[in-house]
Amino acid sequence: MSSFDEAILDEPRRFIGYAFDKNPNISDFREFSKALEESMMGGEISEQTKIDLFEDNETKERIKENVSKEEFEKLYTDGDIVKREVIKGKVITIIHPKIKMKGYVTKRTPKPIVSYERGKPIKFTKAEARFLSVRKAKKITPKEVFAQYNIHFKVNPRTASSIKSKFYRL
Repeated sequence: MSSFDEAILDEPRRFIGYAFDKNPNISDFREFSKALEESMMGGEISEQTKIDLFEDNETKERIKENVSKEEFEKLYTDGDIVKREVIKGKVITIIHPKIKMKGYVTKRTPKPIVSYERGKPIKFTKAEARFLSVRKAKKITPKEVFAQYNIHFKVNPRTASSIKSKFYRL
């Protein structure tokens, strides 16, 4: 990260203000990125810094004024897990939709289970599976593996039950 990016992240409101001064009707990431670049007059801003500024609450509040509620929810998709990543110089938005689970009643418990939402299962990558298999070969307990896993794979943390299930299936 360059010192210019660090300066931007130290004072995000100021630079967000510059972008909205350049184009007060920003309604998506592409327009925000273009306005930010134009307001910097040739200063190099990394894509990750643009993403960080776009995800800032100040930007969300200003964009909320420019778009409808439905468009805002699609843009930031509050019901889904949204990640914006820089891949080969392009910003790619990855959306993991929520799965709606119906409520049900069991014979064992008198209380009904209410409906809820859960995230869509995400497959383990080869690196993650290898990480777990090496730990299993060393006979490390699943609880310790869980702690190590979330330290090692900070970008994609997983639940203890997810890691434990995969650990036993290997």
